[in-house]
Amino acid sequence: MVGQIKQIIIIVLVISAAYLTGRLWFDEISNHDFFSTLSSFVFEPEPNLEAEQNYFVRPPRIVTILGDGFFDLKYSELDSSTQKNNCDEAITAALTRGEYKGAQVVPFSDMLQYKGYFFQYTEPMPTNVFTLSYPQTKSSLTSKLKLFNYIFVQVHDDTNIIVTFYDQTTSQAYTYAIHNVFLEKQISDSINSVNQSESRLKYVYSRNFFIPQVDKDGYNYMSVKVKNQYMDQGGLLIDYIKKKVNPFFAGSGTKWEAISADNVFTYSDESTLVKYYPAALPSEMDILEYSRYQVIDRHLAQSVANDYNTAIQFISHDTAVTNEYYLADIAKNENSNTFYFNYTINDMPLLNQNLSNSQISLKYPIEIIVENGVVTKYRKIVYEFTLDVFELRTARLPFEDVVQNLLEVGESPNDLALNNISLSYKFDASDELELYWYLDINGMSYTKSAETKLTSPR
Repeated sequence: MVGQIKQIIIIVLVISAAYLTGRLWFDEISNHDFFSTLSSFVFEPEPNLEAEQNYFVRPPRIVTILGDGFFDLKYSELDSSTQKNNCDEAITAALTRGEYKGAQVVPFSDMLQYKGYFFQYTEPMPTNVFTLSYPQTKSSLTSKLKLFNYIFVQVHDDTNIIVTFYDQTTSQAYTYAIHNVFLEKQISDSINSVNQSESRLKYVYSRNFFIPQVDKDGYNYMSVKVKNQYMDQGGLLIDYIKKKVNPFFAGSGTKWEAISADNVFTYSDESTLVKYYPAALPSEMDILEYSRYQVIDRHLAQSVANDYNTAIQFISHDTAVTNEYYLADIAKNENSNTFYFNYTINDMPLLNQNLSNSQISLKYPIEIIVENGVVTKYRKIVYEFTLDVFELRTARLPFEDVVQNLLEVGESPNDLALNNISLSYKFDASDELELYWYLDINGMSYTKSAETKLTSPR
């Protein structure tokens, strides 16, 4: 009798264990702890774009058209910004009750004549994806265009707000008009506030670039402190590294650990490999790499929007990523999409050069590959950046002086084939960052401290 009871108890325990194991692997993850969250991206159902589309429609930056040829660029804290809130309200009003005014070819420079804002996307935005986040109930936008690159929200007179979806490839502008005196005042007041701010850097639009304006009085700004989260004065924090990589694994964490002869820390289980590459030289970067080498073939239709949502969700569960980031570039392959993210601090991007060490190199601070709806590769630098409120610096070098210094004898500024221009915090493995000019001329990169006064051309 006692033996039969024991057998019954054992059977019940086995069934319970099997049930709980199934729940752990396949159930919804919203109530599970962080250790199962990252790994569950392999097993989750096909992403529901309708529920997650906000990640993809969020612009990397918002440009404010200040008038008189000046602009303001905003990268940081977009979601809580007045600019974003005003744009969202205007776009929603345009697509639900606005008056469609038609489409016409408009040069991009002409789109910059009226005060207002515009969203600028890294990747052409599919209209059918965008309208999942901004419902359309009047003059269906999806019936008029498939893709667009910009959304303009501009004040044309005392009562008219014009919302324009702009296709950069065709220069077609699809325009809606809305009448909202209260919103028009909100937009105008916001623009005036930015225009009057002495702490904001102004830009002009020239040669297809927004060029920062550093005048003779200089531009005061805060420097940026850099910290490796995995290191203190005594060196690498081995236990802390393990704690931070454990969430990349299912269950209780890593199964195998190893340290190679070149000091690469490796953590792995049956399907996941995480490596920490420490810098061997002061000029090198510490880099973390996650790889998944067992992927369930779910035969999902490839979608940049879905893959982007998967990438953002994955990064958001990495608690060691503390700075704001934005989509800087996308590389599309037959079976995967690679997303490149840059950090932004104080409404300025990082200038990234030599994000590498002897083992591995990156193009941007965060790189993530999504294949068949699953993150298969995730790489990042392991640093966090904070504004140093006690260290005020001054940029004194105007863009014109930088260009003049690069000219050969007899050349004019228009002779330079500029591919890129920026004023950014230069990240070069130092403990404190300052602003640098960056120019790409005919594929050659030039950097110069914005605090340096140039006295004569080369």
